[in-house]
Amino acid sequence: MSAIYVGWFNRALGKAKISLENTVFLLETASGASTHIAAYLAEAKADYYLFPHNIESLVYRGMNSYIKAVNQFSLDIRSSRGAKACFTISPLDTFILSALSAKAVTLPYYPVSQDVMKCQSIYSKRLGRQATNRLLFLGSVVNFPTREGTIKLISQFKEHLATKYLLDVVGYGTEQLRNMATPRIKVHGTLSDEMLHDLLVEIDAVVLYQPPTTGFLTRIVELNLSGVPVFLNIEYIAGCSLENYGVNIYRKLTDIDGMLFPQSTTGTVFSPPNLGGEYPFLRI
Repeated sequence: MSAIYVGWFNRALGKAKISLENTVFLLETASGASTHIAAYLAEAKADYYLFPHNIESLVYRGMNSYIKAVNQFSLDIRSSRGAKACFTISPLDTFILSALSAKAVTLPYYPVSQDVMKCQSIYSKRLGRQATNRLLFLGSVVNFPTREGTIKLISQFKEHLATKYLLDVVGYGTEQLRNMATPRIKVHGTLSDEMLHDLLVEIDAVVLYQPPTTGFLTRIVELNLSGVPVFLNIEYIAGCSLENYGVNIYRKLTDIDGMLFPQSTTGTVFSPPNLGGEYPFLRI
């Protein structure tokens, strides 16, 4: 598979008349082709910078994927060490890559200006709002750990919180959980941006569930800019230093009751990174 990706990459370079020797590559890496191409650039001693979504090989997908993850981790190490710099969105990923002798720095996530304007619109509409006793679970359930965690949380809500709160369940793949819907739990599935916008104006807070993993939940930044408080499970280590940004850590879903107030806000607001000052490379 690696040879196929590299062959495609070389053909693309040939068509564009680009040589490895005289080019600086900026490579956004996730799973699949991009990691193989990054490893190829490392072997070719090309000049390149990596912008990884996360350390993909450390994302848990069950024991059946263990061997594949080991091979992927080897690719991650080689490609990260060969890069002139790795810009991650997670301090945890920066720490791991630095420990593996890569030149890693954290480039915090911040949405593009169009999305910031959408967040500001939600923020302004939430000002002076009254409590609705309505919570929103927001997340994708296409991978096994998140799906199992989501089922657990909905079950806990049904047992302990449904008499006081309403729960809206939204996100990619949540259509699979419509059998868990009740008059107090509405499973929407995937929503358009406009419908999600309206929901974020109405609800009191967002509940997130994320298994222990690398990377960073970029949704936290967008919710913060929208003035929406967030409840996040304690197992997600990247969220445990974000209390000042309206992130409340829960051990079990019942912790939410008593932590939520009508006037709850996000507190400190995330700021865009100073690209010119902290990351002079990014000026080019």
